[in-house]
Amino acid sequence: MNKIEVQIATHGKDGLITIQNRQYPVVEGVIYRVGWQGGVSYSIADNIIVNGNTARSLTENRNCLIDCCETEIILFGDNDISYAAEQILNIIACFEAHSNVDFVCFKLDRKDKEYPTKMFDIGKPQRCYFPSSCEIAVRKSFLNKHNIRFDTRFGLGARFICFEEQLFINDLLKMGAQGLYLPVIIGRHESETSTGTNPEVKQKVEMARGAAFAMMTPFSGPFRLAVQALRNRSLQYLFNGLKGYFSVLLRPNQRDI
Repeated sequence: MNKIEVQIATHGKDGLITIQNRQYPVVEGVIYRVGWQGGVSYSIADNIIVNGNTARSLTENRNCLIDCCETEIILFGDNDISYAAEQILNIIACFEAHSNVDFVCFKLDRKDKEYPTKMFDIGKPQRCYFPSSCEIAVRKSFLNKHNIRFDTRFGLGARFICFEEQLFINDLLKMGAQGLYLPVIIGRHESETSTGTNPEVKQKVEMARGAAFAMMTPFSGPFRLAVQALRNRSLQYLFNGLKGYFSVLLRPNQRDI
């Protein structure tokens, strides 16, 4: 019986070629399911399934993958993450050891990010800790029970470029999910930067942060943005953040860029 799906979201032929050229470990009970925007469905190998879809954004792609999932545990992934067999087995072992936990945030081997060194309850997060989607594993049964999916207004290709994982975790916690951070490495991030740390999209990231505050902390959002603007010594930061904050409040249902 399969226990975990590593759900890899990719876009276009280049992304699919990257996946085809990467060596994914063959592990009993592990399926790699690839969400390919704009392609057909087929199998690369017995343990690697490609699901073509018409998703316009990363989060739509991830939601399509969740709907196709055939295992209890989902690990979100991207085509620039490599895995080792023992890392995948560690994820399964963590969920078996913590049977009351609905989701777990792990570590990636990457140069551009520092992680907490001790386990903690995600409901009581440490300051300056922001997990990425590819560090999150979750029980599919909890997602389906509470109808939780990624907010498709956020993420690459969507109206707001990032912070979809913070909203996803916020929705999990609002529905009573038990979450843990475990300082366990589950893969290697091959890219040098991520969206949130890419200076070329700094303005879009700041707008997305303001929009995320509007969703998670609507009353204190402007104050939070002002505090961060002071820390960054940037009025432009505050302007961009408030632009995203009021944009999502005034046009909450708009999904296109």
